Amino acid sequence: MSGTLPGGSILAVRTGGQTGRLLAYDLRRGAKAFVLPAGMLAADGRHFFTVRSRKTETTIGAYDPQSGARRNVWSVRGAWLPAAVSPNGRRIVLVRYPKPGAATRFALVDTTRGDVLKLFQLAGPNQVETLSPDGRRIYVVHWRGSGYQLMVYDIARGTLRANPPVSEDGSREKMTGTAWIGIPSRDGRMVYTLYVKPDSSAFIHALDLTGRPPHCIDLPGRTASPFDTGMAALVLSPDGRKLYVASPRVGQVAVIDTVRMKVIRTVRFKPAPVASTSSPGAISGNGRTIYFAGDTQLWAYDTAYGRVRGPYAMLPGIVGLGFAPNGRKLYLVDAAGNVVSRNAATGAAP
Repeated sequence: MSGTLPGGSILAVRTGGQTGRLLAYDLRRGAKAFVLPAGMLAADGRHFFTVRSRKTETTIGAYDPQSGARRNVWSVRGAWLPAAVSPNGRRIVLVRYPKPGAATRFALVDTTRGDVLKLFQLAGPNQVETLSPDGRRIYVVHWRGSGYQLMVYDIARGTLRANPPVSEDGSREKMTGTAWIGIPSRDGRMVYTLYVKPDSSAFIHALDLTGRPPHCIDLPGRTASPFDTGMAALVLSPDGRKLYVASPRVGQVAVIDTVRMKVIRTVRFKPAPVASTSSPGAISGNGRTIYFAGDTQLWAYDTAYGRVRGPYAMLPGIVGLGFAPNGRKLYLVDAAGNVVSRNAATGAAP
């Protein structure tokens, strides 16, 4: 997964997932800038935290993801693992996963003072989805046997309730499927996650972190395998009002209106039998062009006219895409850290 940080000059590539290392690339000169250890990036793109656990204490480091500079470091008692960071970077949640039959333990930490604000636990195994912007609610996936239930815990009140999504017909129902890839909105209000069902159909789970009910938005199209359906790029428009789901193996770009919570456009193109399991994507600063990649191929989508161009041949193993600040170049980063550029207007090599 990858994304351009606020300001448009740093591309953050996360090859190890949402708690992996952060590889930063300077989009002004098309070169690697710095590397941060495994940790959590806040949705605002301005705070990054590392968590190092020992037997009796856990050390937390706070970094500036724009420059790589370390801002602070402190320790808390006990051995903890990273779980979630609030969108504004003011709170983080640490977790201690249980043995079978035991409760999951959590610690809410104030990143300004370094204090543990609250210790609490939830029965059974729970996987953290995210933390609300005000740090008052934690969203979790509660596992029960082979199934799960989406829950929200009010940290201040100490109350736990189910948080089932609203479907397109207005009903609320239990969600099924496997989470594949997700992105937060820059304002910290929403998290959009692509879920794939066993029948290879897919939907977007739109989680509202302000306390309103989440939504499920069904996506058109499917493939013969859930892995094929799950290979997609999720890209938000600069104003956050549209979510683009570009799926090379399905052969479509689905456009979601994030205000009305529905698919408003579907553009199809020839499916690609690529070998990748993920697809990085990037959008230009003016929101006009989206590039997305798969294996050795690159596509461009014109958001105004709803047209897909490509595929263009490229190096294999692309893990990150980002536009130069002036919008004239597109930089591609592969798994080995190599950077190549393309003409942003045509997709052609220089």
